[in-house]
Amino acid sequence: MNSWDKQDSEFHVNCSICDNPHYDCNNCPTMDFDDKTLIGSKDLALMKKLSKAGTDHRKFMRMIAVYVDITAPLYWWKEFDTYKVGTVANSCSMMHKIADKKFTLEDFSCERMTADAQYTLEMVIGTLNSYRKEFLDCNAKDYWYSIIQLLPSSYNQ
Repeated sequence: MNSWDKQDSEFHVNCSICDNPHYDCNNCPTMDFDDKTLIGSKDLALMKKLSKAGTDHRKFMRMIAVYVDITAPLYWWKEFDTYKVGTVANSCSMMHKIADKKFTLEDFSCERMTADAQYTLEMVIGTLNSYRKEFLDCNAKDYWYSIIQLLPSSYNQ
């Protein structure tokens, strides 16, 4: 809408070499945004108006990058994937990292389990740690596969 002259947000940028507070420094290769970048009331009102107007009008949102760290059980990730909230996921590699640390009850989402179910989970954790030790001692893939295939879906990743 050619409304750049109506922009009222404040972008505080400091040159990382000469530390001058300006938006563009021709002599310096990098600039850092500080935590004083503020969205102005006019810009915020415009964003809200465009958001309510529908997908054709809220194209500015396509340029907003949002990154989050999520720790959730495997069963949750299966549901999350259904909705395609994010098209790119970056996770810790189970293949390479599953045997790095001993399994503990805190590694699992079990807050809603019955006492009997939690007891069973504790037995499974003991078995997983036994296979982990065998895998680390002799590097036999059979033990690694046993861990992967026995791992409950309540395991947090």
